[in-house]
Amino acid sequence: NTGSGSVSSFSLATDGSVELLESVAGFNGLDTSPIDMALSHNSKFMYALNRSSGSISVYQVKADGSLAEVETMSGLPMGAAGIAAQ
Repeated sequence: NTGSGSVSSFSLATDGSVELLESVAGFNGLDTSPIDMALSHNSKFMYALNRSSGSISVYQVKADGSLAEVETMSGLPMGAAGIAAQ
């Protein structure tokens, strides 16, 4: 949610349908512009690239798909355009 600085969470059913869990599951901050996200290889962490603030917000993905904020790391070049996780 680039304009609002927030991150939404969803659940994925066994039939492939998607359901919104929380429209604002995490708030990265005003003017952060989260533009890209990636999951860790085990899907236990989600990383959100905040383009306008040059930072990455880290969230723990709980068993029900909800998110818990872990930390925000800064120091990236302003205008970074993508993120990949392993």
